[in-house]
Amino acid sequence: MEFIKIIVIATVICTLFLIYPIPANAGEKMQGKREPDIPLHKGMWFIDYITLKNGITVARYCSSAPAAAILKFYKNIFKNAVEIQEGSPKGKVYKLLLDVTSPTKWRDSKRFIEIYTDKGRPDCRAVVHITEKPTAAKDSGQLPAKIKEGPIPAVPPKSISPGYSQKRKVAGAGVFSNVVNFSAGPTLILWPLENLAIQAYYGVGTFTVYEIRGFYRFHISSSLNPYLGAGYVHAEKVANVIGVDTNIQGDSFSIFGGIELPVYKNLFAYVEIDGTPMKLEKDIVNGTRKAKAKVDYSSTTIGAGLIFYFW
Repeated sequence: MEFIKIIVIATVICTLFLIYPIPANAGEKMQGKREPDIPLHKGMWFIDYITLKNGITVARYCSSAPAAAILKFYKNIFKNAVEIQEGSPKGKVYKLLLDVTSPTKWRDSKRFIEIYTDKGRPDCRAVVHITEKPTAAKDSGQLPAKIKEGPIPAVPPKSISPGYSQKRKVAGAGVFSNVVNFSAGPTLILWPLENLAIQAYYGVGTFTVYEIRGFYRFHISSSLNPYLGAGYVHAEKVANVIGVDTNIQGDSFSIFGGIELPVYKNLFAYVEIDGTPMKLEKDIVNGTRKAKAKVDYSSTTIGAGLIFYFW
């Protein structure tokens, strides 16, 4: 019975992996290419590079945040940036110039940021192009005399925690435990949407537990994100009643709320409080003797987990 339940849970997780759509243009960084020395908004992840006619390389990013939020983020960082807003068939375009003082000179600039909405990319709420002139070109005096280069911050803004992974999480694995009704074991988690997760958990200990659930995360900061969710829980425990060893089982729903905490790069910790109105009862018969077996299962529990995101 336990083996069948494990197979069912594993099949569900594998199916979700197979049907999850991978962004068509998501690619790895090309050898010899370098990302611009510019802080990235937490909702941005790398797509690919584009080489312009003048040989300048543009790093292209997909963002889960709206264009207005990214614009505000960069305007707070680059106080001297000149904003240009233009219409486009792809949507509203914002251009932030980092090395010119005149908005009319943006086409001659070798360092600027373009933020726009691309209706052809439903997986991105905004597409961001970051163009930065190579170091060699900066020293060769290729820029027009009127162009003044603005400083680039050497460190990320305070809103981004050191070591925090800015790339969107998709799938991870780790360990999870129920502290009160003790059980601990492996867990798998999948994010079909940026803030919506599906999780499967198998634990052993005082209780043997199978659980599948979903939860929604609320982005508050890069280091503290609360979440709320609900799930289905099956718990069982072997007990000796009137001389008979019997496996007492129960099923219930659960509701929970917790906090996601980044530990280092792709490693995250989860701490939560769960409510599970579980009843573990069973009628036992041993010859002429009858009894109702009951195992206490606390309805309020604490959960804690550590998950590494490999994708």
